[in-house]
Amino acid sequence: MSKDAPVATPPVIQKARSTPNLPVNYDEELAAEALAMAKRIGAPSGDMIRINKDKTFSLPNGDSSPILQVVVAGFVTMNQFYEGKYDSNNIKPPVCMALGQEIETMKPFKQSPKAQNDDCHTCWANQWGTDGKGKACKNQRLLAVLAPDLQAEGPLMLLKVSPTGTRFWDNYVAQVVKTQGALIKVVTEVICDAGADYASLRFRMLRPNEFWHDAFARRNLALERLLTEPEFAPAEVAPKPGTKKAT
Repeated sequence: MSKDAPVATPPVIQKARSTPNLPVNYDEELAAEALAMAKRIGAPSGDMIRINKDKTFSLPNGDSSPILQVVVAGFVTMNQFYEGKYDSNNIKPPVCMALGQEIETMKPFKQSPKAQNDDCHTCWANQWGTDGKGKACKNQRLLAVLAPDLQAEGPLMLLKVSPTGTRFWDNYVAQVVKTQGALIKVVTEVICDAGADYASLRFRMLRPNEFWHDAFARRNLALERLLTEPEFAPAEVAPKPGTKKAT
């Protein structure tokens, strides 16, 4: 070989990255860890769809619409007990609250400022007639929904179904599950009942959900968000006799 001949450079061999020994159920472990972290940091804010006085919906991004078209990724039952009469000019948070998937086994959050009972099923406030013809405890549904065209990467949003709408929601769920197999397999239309004095939601199936697999992949995240314990405001301390309440 000539002294001036170039010397061949040996090729660089990329070493294969070693894969750690992950447990078979690592997805389940990560989901459980995410749920535990969610409970430590409290519920996020700004993801609630709000209902206006004119019965239109305000989305978290600022958009407003009289009709919602959503894919329901999950829902839970929500019980809330408020002290005193409702005042639209001075809305206060509940003093006792529970979230759950099974109505019969629900219990108030331990951090509830004034829990009314050890469980919801036997609680005095959860009995008919404790608030006129209804219940002192507000039995509601909390839905996690996705925009139909953003099921894979769009934000999860929450929608509260008030006690006047829960019967219609429960009937709708039963109908969809019977005919379609699951809520995520349909696009749901949500409106306010025009004849009701207060915002009372109504539901109907618009069409089959072509991309339901995208919503399916986000079910665990939806459930984690739905079951996250909220931030409770401290209960007011009654003033001592002879003292005036601070203004």
